[in-house]
Amino acid sequence: MTSTRIILNRKAVWQDSLRFAKMLTLKKLTNYTALLLSYSFSVIFKKAKIKGVPCSLTLETSTACNLSCPECPTGTAQLTRPIGVITERLYNSTVDQTEKYLMNLNLYFQGEPFLNPKFCKLLSYAHEQNIYTSCSTNGHFLTEPFAKRVIESGIDRLIISIDGTDQESYSRYRHGGDFETVVNGVKNIVEAKKNLNASNPLVIIQFLVFKTNEHLIDEMKTLARKLGADVLELKTARFNKFEQGNPLMPVNENYCRYKKQADGSYSLKKTLKNK
Repeated sequence: MTSTRIILNRKAVWQDSLRFAKMLTLKKLTNYTALLLSYSFSVIFKKAKIKGVPCSLTLETSTACNLSCPECPTGTAQLTRPIGVITERLYNSTVDQTEKYLMNLNLYFQGEPFLNPKFCKLLSYAHEQNIYTSCSTNGHFLTEPFAKRVIESGIDRLIISIDGTDQESYSRYRHGGDFETVVNGVKNIVEAKKNLNASNPLVIIQFLVFKTNEHLIDEMKTLARKLGADVLELKTARFNKFEQGNPLMPVNENYCRYKKQADGSYSLKKTLKNK
């Protein structure tokens, strides 16, 4: 298990699913079917046979971040890619080449996407092409005016990371972060959504479970409801070096990707088959 999804607003989740379904076209569905069939063929016969084009795409709008999280290659300055933002020309060109087949577009990866000053403009461009869009943020830039712009850009799904219920528990992992700023950011998004009478985005609070906060899960459920989030996602953490354990590794096995061996070392509970 890598995550547990707790639905707080069933109507919002239903609206999100319906919105995604409405964006599907015959061309997108045909392409997706071709991908599934060619993948199955390749697995069964152990010979690559590719039909179709990408149905899902991730574009990293920024490789920079304002935080220094200890298990993040961006926060620990381990990225080998240059720090910067995607150009509008490259972004638009990529969207133009794929929009007829894309079922969803993720506008984040290892950087903080809202550090790109043109983020809302980029998001709007994808929305105009009838593409389902999602973004994940650490929530430090969601001021009232910016939250309004994010909603108006047409984003479909917004994930906001909050790994604690107060400054002390939050900053154990989110080094350099401010808990109250993030909480207010969630409030601003929920309020802007309400004021604009918008059904999107689906607001997801993501809670990475560590040893330092696993005792706060029930409190987090209460906080997420209080803030007006639609979904709370309890996500297991990935550690760069886990073989000898990690001080952040949770005790509760339900929220840990690793299991302890007889010799005291750790291994992945479930490994992905090489297909």
